[in-house]
Amino acid sequence: MGACARERRRPNVFFIIIDDLNDWVGCLGGHPQARTPNIDRLAMRGVLFTRAYCTAPLCNPSRTSLLTGIRPSTSGIYENDQPWYSVFAPEATLPGFFKSNGYSAIGGGKIFHHQNRRVWSTRFKKRGYPSPQEPAHRFRGDPSLESLQWAPTDAEDWQTEEGKLVSFVRKAFARPQKRPFFLAVGTYRPHLPWYVPRKYFEQFPLDSIQLPRVREDDLDDV
Repeated sequence: MGACARERRRPNVFFIIIDDLNDWVGCLGGHPQARTPNIDRLAMRGVLFTRAYCTAPLCNPSRTSLLTGIRPSTSGIYENDQPWYSVFAPEATLPGFFKSNGYSAIGGGKIFHHQNRRVWSTRFKKRGYPSPQEPAHRFRGDPSLESLQWAPTDAEDWQTEEGKLVSFVRKAFARPQKRPFFLAVGTYRPHLPWYVPRKYFEQFPLDSIQLPRVREDDLDDV
């Protein structure tokens, strides 16, 4: 079998990761007001895992564990300020493995918590997110909640960071590839701050919002 025929048999891989997404989506029976038609359609086309757990409750150790297959208890990476590449070689990561085995490794958005250019053949660079046109709302009084900010912006979808990322991915799919590709895309939202186009805020008038149920004694056993 010729080299070209072997290359055609190697499938392209499309990897999607979403930052801070919980189970409040339609396919998991989440919050009744959540509108997630695209995620629901994707779930119907594949395998939906309803019992999935992360290895650490922080971005960096959790993502490092997912992308290397090594638990934090083995790697020692428990905090967000520990670069994964101080422990692992790029080839030991999922995209690095594909790259070292003849794939074009294309990355866009938040894949790792700490980026390393040696992992990728091509990478989308973060462009920034439009700032709100009015002061951001935030929780006050508790220092641990000060970073929780939200505000509507007057940007269009295509002007947001996620919109630019989608454009990058569409162009990557359309571009002729000499090698099979591993294409990884990671959206930053719904990670804070929640600056989104105004039309999405307007879909949910304040007096219509259903707050989640919280047990009054929920913290008694902590």
